Amino acid sequence: LLIAIPTLTAVVLGGTGILSYARSATADGRVQQLATLSANMTVLAQGLEDERDQTVRFIALGPANGGRDSNAQAAELNVVTQTYAITNAAVATVTRELNQINSSFSAQTQQEATTAHTALQNLIQLRKAATLSQLPALVVVKKYTTIIQDMLALIDVTGQGASDATLGQDIRVLGLVSRMKEEASEQRAILTVGLLKHELDPNTLTALTSSLAAQQSNLASFNTTA
Repeated sequence: LLIAIPTLTAVVLGGTGILSYARSATADGRVQQLATLSANMTVLAQGLEDERDQTVRFIALGPANGGRDSNAQAAELNVVTQTYAITNAAVATVTRELNQINSSFSAQTQQEATTAHTALQNLIQLRKAATLSQLPALVVVKKYTTIIQDMLALIDVTGQGASDATLGQDIRVLGLVSRMKEEASEQRAILTVGLLKHELDPNTLTALTSSLAAQQSNLASFNTTA
């Protein structure tokens, strides 16, 4: 008994410790997987932002300047479609990684991954509507913004389950920087439309001020967190 009891205690405690380390390693492995996905998400977000810029410029040029519904639109439309090729490569990478998010991840992570996957599936229809229909430029800006925000939302849950608190803090900072960058890009797209049309109608001005306010809010959070 003198030998058995300490031995059994050591085995139990050792097994518990090993299980704890194993769980920690598994959680960190998931965080690593999400970190890779988040890095690729930022690349995709950049591609979508560039695509949005060129698309709304194409719309705002109008029939008289080679924009939508113009007989001379081929050259301007070609610029837009060139951005598709760049974005599509990032879409393929992110889609492949989203498909690897399974039940071993948190429910919130799975939900955000599903939302991002659906958003990317809607991208093709958005492109068609933006270039072939009469969808207003501001609506196109907002629809691209929704897709990009769905991408960036997944970054916010990357640090869940990580054993390193500093890592979680760093990931939050990355998410805030990505959002501020997206809001600046959204403002650029809105101003592009305004400059080409020589006006900012009330809806466009509201969208611009809302984006500015969101950027300032995220900047305040960044200054507190970083």
